[in-house]
Amino acid sequence: MTQASPSSNKTLDYAEEIGLVPVSLKTAAWVIQLCAYDRHVPLLIGETSTGKTAILRQLAEYNELDFLFYGLAHKEASDLTGPMMPSSDGVTFQHLPPANIPIKGHAGEDRFVMMDLAEVNRADSTVHNAAFQVWTDRQLGTHELGENVIVVSDMNPPDGDYAVTSSFSSDPAMRRRTCQIVVNFSVNDLLAWAKDPASATQFNMPKLSEDGVLEPVGLHRKRPWHPSVVEFLQANVDIALDRQARDAGKIFACPSTWHACSDTLYTLERLEIDTSSASMQLALLTKLAGHIGHTHAKSLLEYHNREASALDPRDMLLHFADEDNRSCRRVEKLLEAGHAGHVAGALNNLAIVWAEGVEAEEFTSEDCAPHLAKIFNMVPTDVGGQLLDAIVDADSKVGASTGGPSQRSTGLVRLLHKQPAFKEFRDRRTENLRDKQQRERVAEEGLE
Repeated sequence: MTQASPSSNKTLDYAEEIGLVPVSLKTAAWVIQLCAYDRHVPLLIGETSTGKTAILRQLAEYNELDFLFYGLAHKEASDLTGPMMPSSDGVTFQHLPPANIPIKGHAGEDRFVMMDLAEVNRADSTVHNAAFQVWTDRQLGTHELGENVIVVSDMNPPDGDYAVTSSFSSDPAMRRRTCQIVVNFSVNDLLAWAKDPASATQFNMPKLSEDGVLEPVGLHRKRPWHPSVVEFLQANVDIALDRQARDAGKIFACPSTWHACSDTLYTLERLEIDTSSASMQLALLTKLAGHIGHTHAKSLLEYHNREASALDPRDMLLHFADEDNRSCRRVEKLLEAGHAGHVAGALNNLAIVWAEGVEAEEFTSEDCAPHLAKIFNMVPTDVGGQLLDAIVDADSKVGASTGGPSQRSTGLVRLLHKQPAFKEFRDRRTENLRDKQQRERVAEEGLE
């Protein structure tokens, strides 16, 4: 049981006021890193000296990032935007690059940087407007932040002890531009951190600094929203824009925050992160709640978990080709909506479940072949190719352990090739590969 400090009442009161539940530093660290994958801006909220900046520094160190602390309490707007200077035409003005902040096209883009816009609600309104520009557009005046910059922010609860700007804390624009995380001081967290400083940042996620982990800025805006978010909103149209929460000064749901939730669910699938444990469910709930509030986040997560289980691997292996099968209808619906990535994520462990079932004599290759063949025929060829590689690998291993034909296979791949539906998939794949090779050849000839 996490032990909260008696002095944390102000944090708890503020969390209740804006519709959130406070979390530990370790949960906050997980959410901050997930925000970074999606280019969302986490806003840590907690009393002074509770470890907000320390956990950010620890995260930067764990991910091999430079850390730039940029306290806004004593800054002017021009410190962020850069000073205004006349242009060469003598008529217009332009911003000079701000000092010490990595700008796109300038030096310092060779390393990832975590930039903490700290004490944001102790700054004046002109600085707030500059911060909004950073959060929303990754712009500093007329300059663009480098792709290597990961933006984070922190603030104290709006209370007389901190000389904060209370109007900022209730600004709806601020609420929808950030993922808010209320951090509650815990003695247990402190002791765990004191014994093992790395413990606060050790979770099963790839490092931000690893190649290919961070998507280019804006990539997530080009794809359809995650099917769980789309279908949840179709069933709950009255909360697409939560005016009641907005007018009450709480974190509120709106189109941009639902889009942020969609980004989060896609990122979990792309990174193949298992969120089934209680701690990871709490972290995911905290991330979603930081965008749309705790109540809506809890409902969305329950819906997402339920819909994810709708594509049950055993149902797909044993009943997918049956008439009006639920999993088959679900796959059709997802593919029609352009969500092939969601289907691919659901198929990730299909080969594993098949192998376990055969080894446990729960079913045979003959039982599964017709259903797998239909799956192959429905999905895009790249998704089917990934599944086929996994099936071939699993088939060989199971065959070797169970004494299958030639001690190498259970015969599943051979059975698949006899299925008409699988033959259609194979023909599509061959044609696509041929087209791809032709395009590559044309491209090479164009370069010569």
